[in-house]
Amino acid sequence: MKKRIFLMFIFIFLIYSSCVSAVSNIEINSPVGILVEESTGKILYEKNANQKMYPASTTKILTALLVLENGNLNDTVTVSEEAVNSLSGGYVTPFISIGEELTVEQLLNVLLIPSGNVAGNALAEYVSGSIDEFVNLMNSRAKELGCTNTHFTNPYGMHDENHYSTAYDLYLIAKEAMKYEEFRTIVAKPTYSLAPTNRYSKDDRLLYSTNDLIKPSSNNYYEYALGIKTGFTTPAGDCLVAAAEKDNMTLYAVILGAEESSTGNSYRYIDSKKLFEYGFNNYLFRTIRSKDSVIDTVEVNGATQNTKNLNLVLESTISAFISTDDEYTSFVPEITLNELSAPIVKDTVVGSISYNVNSTTYTSNLLAGSDVEKSYMFILWDIVFVIFLMILFKLIIKTKKRKKKNRRK
Repeated sequence: MKKRIFLMFIFIFLIYSSCVSAVSNIEINSPVGILVEESTGKILYEKNANQKMYPASTTKILTALLVLENGNLNDTVTVSEEAVNSLSGGYVTPFISIGEELTVEQLLNVLLIPSGNVAGNALAEYVSGSIDEFVNLMNSRAKELGCTNTHFTNPYGMHDENHYSTAYDLYLIAKEAMKYEEFRTIVAKPTYSLAPTNRYSKDDRLLYSTNDLIKPSSNNYYEYALGIKTGFTTPAGDCLVAAAEKDNMTLYAVILGAEESSTGNSYRYIDSKKLFEYGFNNYLFRTIRSKDSVIDTVEVNGATQNTKNLNLVLESTISAFISTDDEYTSFVPEITLNELSAPIVKDTVVGSISYNVNSTTYTSNLLAGSDVEKSYMFILWDIVFVIFLMILFKLIIKTKKRKKKNRRK
């Protein structure tokens, strides 16, 4: 009987070990990928994340960001000949035409949903006056965002040996763009209805997103996906910058250089969904201590008997981003107190508390949980001490005067 129980435990342990190993050794088929948690910037998985790659139409994320930073959604833009005729061959998109008047908001929808290249050029001219000037703006803004391996030569992703980025840099750009509600709204749309314009008087043009993650009818649909942008050229392969949200956690996945699987599905979707599931299943936000909780009680010098015991209260909730392995781990805080002496007013900052969790420090102020009154004995002592100092000062003055008189004699 004992032997059976022992063997059963061994069997369970081996199954558990194999599961843990499978999770920790997660791998993707694409040559480049990264998974990052938004609020902490913690990289949960990476594969060649800083390798220079061709970004194709994921370039348009930065184009949209610059438009949102420098433009007005209600402005009207007239599509120029340059915006259309500067495109070559397969890069010409049929969604809009020369001389067509659209708002900036309409152009952003055309840019990001069906991936309109002409819209990219038109928006570039709108923001900077010319495509070349806009490209300069793209590169300077990328550097400001912390991109160290990125250089763009056009606003929409046409292949060029000098047009490149990395998975990590594209994450930085996407994270900044997602701060704009207008951007988040657009990239989450599976379709967009473009209203008639001065050059197109028929019914609304229904445009479809290139991102299968947000299409409920697609086999690649992912219910937690927020967008963001696909890309493809033959040299770049299949690219995808994606975000997903679940249980108050937002993750970014970037896949570059993907190919098709044996079933014809793109690994940009297979790998991004795999990364998202890994992140959501193996990480979480855990409340270490809640706001208003009493951390400790200390005795304050010079306080009355009834108020001398002061509760140290947490100013704000401390939540840590942890792996599921640490879900029940106890974390020891480091408490730093100011010099405490009566009187103290309730809610005054009296110190701080820090938790170091997996090399990340989470901190909150500690507040006085109540008023601390100064003891009458200490008040009396202060008065006596002040009187003593005054008397001493007068004696010193008198002594100096006497010395002066003696010198004159």
